[in-house]
Amino acid sequence: MNKRCMGCMEQYDSGLEICPYCGYVEGTGAEEAIHMAPGSILLDRYIIGRVLGYGGFGVTYIAWDGKLEQKVAIKEYLPSEFSTRIPGQSCVTLLGGEKNEQFRDGLKKFVEEAKRLAKFQNESGIVKVFDSFTENETAYIIMEYLEGETLSDRLKRDKVIPEDEAVSMLMPVMRSLETVHKEGILHRDIAPDNIFLTTNGQVKLIDFGASRYATTSHSKSLTTIIKPGYSPKEQYDSRGDQGPHTDVYALAGTLYKMITGVTPPEAMGRNAECETRKRDPLMPLHKYCKSISQKRENAILNALNIRIEDRTPDVASFMKELDSEPPAKRRYGKIKKIDLYHWPVWLKVGIPALMAVVITFGALLATGVINFPSLFTEEIVIPDGIVSVPDVEGLSKDEAIRLIEEANLTASSEGSIESKYIDAGVIVLQTPTGSSYLEENGIVTLMISSGNGVVKEENGVCTVPYVIWDDKKTALSKLKEAGFDKPVIEEKNDDNVAAGKVISQSIEAGEKVEKGTTVTIVISKGSKSMKMPNVKGMTYSEAEKTLKAMGLVVAAQYEKNDSVPENTVLKQSVKDGDNVSKGTKITLTVSSKNNTLKVPDLTGVDKASAVSQLEKLGFKVTILEGESDAPENTVYAQSPLPGSEQKSGTSVIIYVCTASNEPSLVKVGNVTGNKENEAISTLEKAGFSVSVSKEYSDNVAEGVVIRQEPAADTEKNYGSKVVIYISSGVQMLTVNNVVGKKRSEAENTLKKTGFAVEIKESFNSAVAPGKVIKQSPPADEKLKKGGKVTIYVSKGKQKFDVATVYGMTEDEARKALAKFDVSVVYDGYSTDIPYGSVLSQEPAGATSLEEGSVIRLTLSKGPDWSDYTDTLPSEVTSDEYEITEQTRYSYRDKQTTTSNDSSKDGWTQYDSSWAWSEYGSWSGWSSSWVGSNDNRQVETKTVTDKEAYTEYTYNRVVDKKNGCSKKGFVYFCINAAKYNYKSHNGHFQKETYTTRNRLSANTAFNKEKYFCNCGEHPYYITGYLTSSGDKWYNETSKYYPAVTHTEYRYRERRKIYTYYYYRWDDWSDYSENEVSQSSDREVRTKTYYSYRRK
Repeated sequence: MNKRCMGCMEQYDSGLEICPYCGYVEGTGAEEAIHMAPGSILLDRYIIGRVLGYGGFGVTYIAWDGKLEQKVAIKEYLPSEFSTRIPGQSCVTLLGGEKNEQFRDGLKKFVEEAKRLAKFQNESGIVKVFDSFTENETAYIIMEYLEGETLSDRLKRDKVIPEDEAVSMLMPVMRSLETVHKEGILHRDIAPDNIFLTTNGQVKLIDFGASRYATTSHSKSLTTIIKPGYSPKEQYDSRGDQGPHTDVYALAGTLYKMITGVTPPEAMGRNAECETRKRDPLMPLHKYCKSISQKRENAILNALNIRIEDRTPDVASFMKELDSEPPAKRRYGKIKKIDLYHWPVWLKVGIPALMAVVITFGALLATGVINFPSLFTEEIVIPDGIVSVPDVEGLSKDEAIRLIEEANLTASSEGSIESKYIDAGVIVLQTPTGSSYLEENGIVTLMISSGNGVVKEENGVCTVPYVIWDDKKTALSKLKEAGFDKPVIEEKNDDNVAAGKVISQSIEAGEKVEKGTTVTIVISKGSKSMKMPNVKGMTYSEAEKTLKAMGLVVAAQYEKNDSVPENTVLKQSVKDGDNVSKGTKITLTVSSKNNTLKVPDLTGVDKASAVSQLEKLGFKVTILEGESDAPENTVYAQSPLPGSEQKSGTSVIIYVCTASNEPSLVKVGNVTGNKENEAISTLEKAGFSVSVSKEYSDNVAEGVVIRQEPAADTEKNYGSKVVIYISSGVQMLTVNNVVGKKRSEAENTLKKTGFAVEIKESFNSAVAPGKVIKQSPPADEKLKKGGKVTIYVSKGKQKFDVATVYGMTEDEARKALAKFDVSVVYDGYSTDIPYGSVLSQEPAGATSLEEGSVIRLTLSKGPDWSDYTDTLPSEVTSDEYEITEQTRYSYRDKQTTTSNDSSKDGWTQYDSSWAWSEYGSWSGWSSSWVGSNDNRQVETKTVTDKEAYTEYTYNRVVDKKNGCSKKGFVYFCINAAKYNYKSHNGHFQKETYTTRNRLSANTAFNKEKYFCNCGEHPYYITGYLTSSGDKWYNETSKYYPAVTHTEYRYRERRKIYTYYYYRWDDWSDYSENEVSQSSDREVRTKTYYSYRRK
């Protein structure tokens, strides 16, 4: 007899106390007092087992579904903040007050969302929900039971998962999550411990929504819905804007962990460090995984952006970016403009200088139209003449230029930079950055990636380098390094490429061509020049319109002049007729009726002093805050420019540094003695770039830091380079290849290299005597200097006795004759020696031959022709067997019969006929109607129920008479049964007489006894039919016809049917004798086969 284990729900022998499958000890109680005891029953159907997991909001048990007879997982709603359970009881006890309400709010959400999740039965990436119900004052969700391990368990064991496998693993989860999101359901708790890897290779998202059900709008506890490293910033706020982007952040965090083995920094900490130190502590993935593809790194980092508006918006977009070709553009958040420590020092230094380009924006802001409270103002009203700079970092060169020109700006090449991670031709840096503002026709400077360096010529094949936007000297140097001769050089004007830089190349970068192929490069002569027009005398607005149409940037300063109208152009910074190019800035001096003021130079002045100086001079002040290398809270730029003359009341914009970008000093940690990866991680987390150099060491283990430069505790700028010297261990030498060499030559070669040599001799049929057969270690392996190399030298061929292999299989024979060259041929049939076994051998057994000699074996083809069979064995094919065919016949005959029954067991009806029977006896007469038809005859007769008659009525009126002793007079007394009367004024009475016999005149009525009205004096009255006096009667009559009815009788006949049947005899056995088919005989054929090996 078996019993069921409460630990794994398998059945095992009831005589055992410990489950042989999972080790669960029978009778083990609940892990926690508030958990249901193993063996508890729900809905008279589910047997509760051990606890699989629990948290602050619920418990999950393994269970057995007694109805469907399968394992399930059951989640119980049990938020410890609002409820508890008395040990030994199943019902949940609710805490009082507000917590009771919070429990019930969460319970309602728990059940509702379970019902919604139950719709997704076909989604492979999430755990299936079968049912939900309420019991024990709480609720339960029935889910599929999964066997396997969590992703967290896998990562504890394997540390990291290869990039492609990691993405492929999460794809089913992401596809299912996309479907669930469309129904308005979020997970909010995605992390490696909630992703389950089943034993059959499926990947499923589990614990769907457990943390959310109890977290109502009233709850103060957010503990279980925060997973540091995986929960985004908005999840820390109960009123945060949560949506699909929330789960996208967690998915990206999970992929980050899978690929790098590192948990991403906690979101709130990232946000705080970005705001205070102006850097994001989230390291790019390539810092940990050097082989990470650009598309995957960009996709994951985009999805991990702190701000929602910078982050990948939904799962579909995330999946698309993960496999995007070319890679999706890296979207940097507004808090962190660009990751400067990725760039060379020369480029970092150059970036602040490029800020001057943006300051032209201030000249048109001087009107006071815009007054930004900070650089992160959410809504900006852009005045006429100002355009927003498009964000083109990550785009191709041509696409970037197109977007910039569509924004009425001018793109200008700054140059190129080698990048291991960014493809050639992609914009890596722009100045000013996207979402900055410039005057119309302002210049946006672009830096382009030239890819991962120059590939040198190899075996006469050259790889074309990327030289676009390089200066001529650099381009020629790259081409020469790649193995190309001097290129053909052409020149032309280009509005976007600075003079002296390469516009295009005739062969696309990366193509492989034969050495000697000529490359043509086109060098820019700069922007095509234009003649500066004369705008003096025009109004400022007319002049501005004219110059902007030419692609020029216009700025204004003022000069008092009463002789010309207000706002007339007096001077222009470039004389008319001089050459100008697109993007050139033209300053116009404009007339003013009022005195002008000179704008002071405020660069480096603290904010308060700058504001005070400007206001004292009569200017209005607009403050814009931003990042700069200047000291904090000082002015690093201004507009209009210092020294320009402006009207009183003009708004001067000062740009105040809120946080210095000047590299901060960081103490270098001591990593000597650390492993390489640990050392790199420690230094990079501290903000340093790391260079690795390797050297041999007899004292320091391989892969461990020998020393570092600069030394530990030295203070260096954030982003500075630290060199670590990694031990390569003891010096290893490459083992020479001496196989096939003579013994002496091999020995001398190895000893000269620095190895000790051991020699072993053996017979070998393939290698001549005295030559090396093999060596250990093999060639090209690394071996410690002085290590031993063993060479095996051939003694030539060895003689062996030929074994007798008669009756052996081919494999057995070959093993027995392994020292020889065995040749086989199939020939001859045998019933004793099976197919493939040896029938004969040449030479015979016991013959002595040299190793490698030829032994000829004749193998049996097996038995001769087989008996005929209707089915060929699967191994019998025409390629290997001779096959003959024979047609055999089987038949059955038809039997026929008739019956009056409409069905007959074992027979098939094929026809029928019928005929009328004789009529039966007449039925009795009946008043019920009966109709006639083909099988019924009907007769009728009329029966009189009542004869016809005439009724006569006679009436008269009589006066009352005296005669009553009490009353003094007498009434005529009328028999109530015969007469009807009515008193009229107490004097007259009406008398009526009815009869079927007509009366003649003077006919006397029957004398009857009556009483007067007093009831005491009887009278006997005789009436007469007369017309005289008050004896007169009136006669009326009525005719009543006779009453009759019809009666019916019938007799019937019936159809007598005859049914015709047939059936087939059983099929005969198959025979070689041919049989013909007819209407009464069916014939079938079958092909029989006989075969033998070819």
